[in-house]
Amino acid sequence: MGKRLYGIYRRVRFMRYKKKLIKGEQRDQETLQKETIKQVRPTTKRKSGRSKIYTIYRKIRFLYHRRNSLKRKKGILVREQIVLAKEEQLEIKQRLVDKRVQDKISKQEQKVQKKLTKTEVKKRRRRLLRYYLKRQFMNFIVFMKTIDKRTSKGLYNAASSFVHNKEKRKNHFRIFINSLSLFLLSYLVLYGIGMLITVWVARSFDYQTILFYYKVYYNIDTGDWTADAVKILYSIAPLTGLFFGTISLIIFSTFRNERGILKLFFLWGFIHGMIMFFGSLLMGALLNKDFGWVISYLYFRDTGKMIFSIFSIFALVALGGFTANPFLRTRLTLL
Repeated sequence: MGKRLYGIYRRVRFMRYKKKLIKGEQRDQETLQKETIKQVRPTTKRKSGRSKIYTIYRKIRFLYHRRNSLKRKKGILVREQIVLAKEEQLEIKQRLVDKRVQDKISKQEQKVQKKLTKTEVKKRRRRLLRYYLKRQFMNFIVFMKTIDKRTSKGLYNAASSFVHNKEKRKNHFRIFINSLSLFLLSYLVLYGIGMLITVWVARSFDYQTILFYYKVYYNIDTGDWTADAVKILYSIAPLTGLFFGTISLIIFSTFRNERGILKLFFLWGFIHGMIMFFGSLLMGALLNKDFGWVISYLYFRDTGKMIFSIFSIFALVALGGFTANPFLRTRLTLL
């Protein structure tokens, strides 16, 4: 029984092996036939032309599809960029809205704090005034209670010195009037010269101006301003103050040993000119107005503005110390 089964198994295996050989021979024959057909196939001009046209067509189609795919990718990228830009705009708008709301809230809080500080200052002033009046009243009562010969002699001497120093009081009053008049005259002259020069230069820029007694009004739109016009027009008044201040100092230094009150006019002119320049530099750097616009158009940053403000403060302090002695010397010439 085992020998028969083994013989059947061997026969089946032989048949499978024979089938594989037949299939392999068939494949070899098919490949040989294909190769012979390719070799025997005549290469005519017509078929070669068709193959070239077909390859060109395939290339054109490939390029066309490639271009379309690139266009699609670009379109997708552009759409994504547009969406991102819209989202950024929305975020910026939301930030601006939030900032406005915060600014309003901060302004309201500042107003409330200012009101509270004003009320506190008023209450403090009232308390101090009550305390001062009460203190003076108590001092007066104590003085009235402690009147004797010594205090009465002191009152008599004070009253007699006030009566006998009538000529000295007149001299002081005369000095005050002369100095005040020259002070006002020098200020008006210097300020008027600065405003007239500003109006004259504004005409060269074809700007219509209206001259008031306190400022120059430019009758133009905000878009008509240029950087050169801002730099020149808002720096004329301080520079004229500096120029005429130095000229006044030169004139005063030449005639300071002479008698007369006219030299005090030039001394006050020097002080007004220096204050007009350094004061406008200080306030412009701090408040960003008038001469500060010139500084901002010159593109100075916060460090530069801080340096200008510190320099102007030191210059004003030095000006006060420098002019104290000349004022004391010219006091006797005003009698």
